[in-house]
Amino acid sequence: PTFGSELKTIMSVSHGQQDEFVSAGIVYAWMYEDANFDKKVGGLVCEVNGRYRIEELESRLIRVINDLHAKTYSQYYLGELNFISEGITIEKRYGTALAALCFVDFQQPESDKPAGGL
Repeated sequence: PTFGSELKTIMSVSHGQQDEFVSAGIVYAWMYEDANFDKKVGGLVCEVNGRYRIEELESRLIRVINDLHAKTYSQYYLGELNFISEGITIEKRYGTALAALCFVDFQQPESDKPAGGL
């Protein structure tokens, strides 16, 4: 019998004070073996947070995931980008924007490139 479980989380969080705008976002995409997008080999996830409008936040997320893909698993095809984002203007004394992706398990695909993308 299972006595418990573990939940892994990739989280983006931005804290602020009254009248500030804060935002947090995550982008994720599956990677595929070929251009037909038939066989999944894994996925990539990136996070950005700060005081960005949602449009700027998502633009930064696109740059970050494309850079990560180019430096690590460029031998695979990157699928459709998916966004999780939150932005708020803080009305009370303090506030937080939080975006999270939670999952139970994962597998790491092999890469021909050494660690650190060098």
